[in-house]
Amino acid sequence: MVFGKSGKSPLFIATKEIGIASSSVFYNHQNSGRLVFNQQDLLDKSWHPPPPDSIKFNVDASLLCSYKGGVGSVCRDHRGRLLLAFERSCVHWDIAHLELLAIKTINEVLKDWMLEYNGIIIEGDSIKIIKLIHEKIKDGMEGMEDLSFTKNFNNVICNWVNRDSNKLADLCANYAILSSFNWEDVTLNKIPPNFLDLLKDESISCML
Repeated sequence: MVFGKSGKSPLFIATKEIGIASSSVFYNHQNSGRLVFNQQDLLDKSWHPPPPDSIKFNVDASLLCSYKGGVGSVCRDHRGRLLLAFERSCVHWDIAHLELLAIKTINEVLKDWMLEYNGIIIEGDSIKIIKLIHEKIKDGMEGMEDLSFTKNFNNVICNWVNRDSNKLADLCANYAILSSFNWEDVTLNKIPPNFLDLLKDESISCML
């Protein structure tokens, strides 16, 4: 789902079209009672960078049978560089609630310098929650004050992606079950090696 003001760059428009195409896979098939993901799989077999004038947040949530859960998000730029990764530990019984919380938590971690970007892309692998966000956007964000931060950007894309495109956010959500923290510097020795390795691999892939 794309919404915002004018001033779109050609590269952002191209990314927008991919977002619309992938979202349409869900909407084209919801009335028939079946979901077809073949087109989405072709579009998103791996993480894709945002346009140069935008940042991308990938979000995810994790929940254990003990009700211990976590939400996580990774923010990157068009070169795949880590701008911010955060995790929040929580206790709940509804994974859908946590998937939505992962998006809302962006409001708490957004930095002033991020507002200098023209656009923001939010991606998650929960179709139910992305559909809810789309519906709320159509209703003028009624009851979604926690998403008011999106009004600071000229262009906003909220898009469903498959898990292969959301691996780092999934890692963060699982780390969050143990502890809450923010990462803004990849040189910090507290960042797990498997996170850094995947970040490096995806950054290299997006430059090929």
